Order: sequence, then structure tokens, then C-alpha cells
Amino acid sequence: MARLAFAELHGETVSLTGLDGKAYEGSPEQIDVLLLSRLDCEVRCLELPPVAERELPALIRYRIRSVYPGSLEPVLIDQVVQRRRSGQVAMVAIADRQAVEQFRRAAPKAVLSLLSAALLRSAAFRREGVCEGAVVCESPRYAEVLRFQDGVLVESVLVKRSRPSSDAQKILHLLGDGAMRSALVLAPREELEEAAGRLRGQGDAELAARAIESMDFTRRGTPSLFRPRRQLRLPRPVLTRAALGLAIALCSVGIVWKQAHLRQVELSRLRTAVLGSQVSGQRAADLAAEYAAVKTRVSVLAASRPVDALQFFSDLRDELGPGVSVQDLVLQNGSFQLQAVGPSPLALMQRFIADPRFQAVRLLQTTPLAGGASQQFIITGRYGR
Repeated sequence: MARLAFAELHGETVSLTGLDGKAYEGSPEQIDVLLLSRLDCEVRCLELPPVAERELPALIRYRIRSVYPGSLEPVLIDQVVQRRRSGQVAMVAIADRQAVEQFRRAAPKAVLSLLSAALLRSAAFRREGVCEGAVVCESPRYAEVLRFQDGVLVESVLVKRSRPSSDAQKILHLLGDGAMRSALVLAPREELEEAAGRLRGQGDAELAARAIESMDFTRRGTPSLFRPRRQLRLPRPVLTRAALGLAIALCSVGIVWKQAHLRQVELSRLRTAVLGSQVSGQRAADLAAEYAAVKTRVSVLAASRPVDALQFFSDLRDELGPGVSVQDLVLQNGSFQLQAVGPSPLALMQRFIADPRFQAVRLLQTTPLAGGASQQFIITGRYGR
């Protein structure tokens, strides 16, 4: 069995926990597999045509732009490919370059991976027979809902922790109806009964519960993500004695020639330095003026950058949760006005105020609806990340 640990980034530090959910007490040097937190790594599943393996990275990088709104420059992208009859599905992992470097420094000898990727190669997980359905992976700060079709992972959804009952409702909403109502819950052994009980108490889903420690993860079987590129090493040439003597003679001649050449280069450099010093003052002034103009332009562009609407809708959906129906929504220059119907606008206001992404949030109007269970309300505010 491999030694595994979960890693989560907190500012400039990396916290390590074992599969049992407790702080990792061993040496980081002994960790075989480091499972990155889903809070630090995005996951997207892409259906791909049956192309050659060498063409997959370029195809995935092209297709990922349609489902990942952020810039691809500061991130690393890696994938685990799953094959099925109709083609193949790539589980694509996206993480910040600097965050990946911090994880590597935290456990320098470990393979970096994700829990969802490790489950795909776990023999114990395959014995569970999750072919059509879902897996709910519980952790202290979030839950990850994995959806499977034909035994292939087709979706990974992150549910951040807020309130236990609200979290359970969100997860059950993701499970949907039919076959998806049958799900497998994975959690640390000591928290398993409580995690499964929260879901059973909120709906009628058929749930099975397994301790995450029972999954027989191995270092060799776990997919390695974000591996650094290897340097190509050229083979050492085999020289005979005669060739070695010739090489030494050529080196001697080359050294003499190089010394003479370096003297000529030094003289030329001195001439150039003298000529350059005559115009360096004016050039420095021109560069300073150009730098100031570019800095001003960057400030103007940064101030006029539009709000990322897709990110706004994603964050707004997390705040609203289930049970709130949006009737009207206006987003302009970072300001928004929301008209919706829901059971408790005051509780929703508390969530908005507690979230730093939403500022100056105000509840303008509430109107009780027939029956008294729901209210129509209008909320305004500003959004910024």
C-alpha cells in the first residue's frame, strides 16, 4: 500500500492530512502520493473522438477553452484518458503553476494526483461496480460529486461547505432522479456514518457508504499529474586513443585561437561602450517616458476591464443554493440587481454579506407570496474578485 496524504493550499503554506482526515504525522519525504485539494485544482471532463495518443494534448488544449473561462498562461494542464466504445473521455486537471510548485516542495518525492484520478485506477473502487451513478467524496471544506456513465467519469462538481443541511440539499440536487439517486459515499472511517446520515436525512436517495481508507491506492497505479518535463540526455561518445589524441591537439589550437579572438572582441566592446555612453543619457530619458506612458495605459486598461460574467453566474449560483428561483437579473459595470423568489431573503442576505466577492449588498424590497412559504425580493450590490 502506498503512503497517501491530502494537500491543501493556505496562502503560502501547504497543509497535509491523512486519509483519515487527521493531520499527517509522518515525514513529508515518505509520502508516495499527494492528492491535491479540489479547491486548488479545477477538473473538467471532455468527450473526445478516437484520435492518436500523441495528438491528445493539442486537442485537449484547444477544447478546454470552451469549458474553462480563465487564462491558460499561468496554469498547468494534464489529463487522464478513459476509453469506451463510443470514443474516449479525458478527465482534465487544471492548476496554477505556482501552486503546483508549492505542492512539489511540500512532498518532493511524491506523485501529484487527485482523488478522482486515483479512484479510476483503484481495484477496490472498481469492485464497487459504479457503472451508472454517482460517488460523493466528503472532506472537511468541500464535497466532490463524481458522475459516471458506462463506467467512465463524465463530470466532477465541487460543492463548497456552508451549512450541513444546505450542502446536503445541493448534493442531492446534483444526484437528480433515476439511476443517479443511487450513490456511493466516500469519507474517512470516523466521519463516514455522519456524512452518509446527513444525505439520508435530506432525501430518499439509495446510498452506500465506504471508508476512503479501504480504497487500495498504489503509487504505480495512481495517475501522476503535472509531471515536470524530463531533460533529454545524449549518449556519451566512445573515443579511441587516436581520436582522443587528435581531439586534444584540436583543443590546444582552438584555445590559442579563442584567446586571440577574445582580445579582438574586448577591443570592439570598448569602442562600442565609448560610443554608447554619448547617447545613453537621451536614451534613458526616452525609456523613462515610454515606461510612464505604458504604466498609465495599463492602469486605464485594468480599470476598464469588464466583469467576468461566467464567473459571476457561477458564484451567484453557489450563494443562492437550491430553492431560490431567479426572475430577473441585471449585471452592468460590476453592479447587479437581482429579482427572485425564495423562502428566506434575510438568510440569503447574510450569505451575501459574508462573501467578500459581493459588496454593498442591499435588500430593497420583499413581498410575501400566497401561502407564506416564499417571498419575492429584490437585491442589489456590486461584484468583484
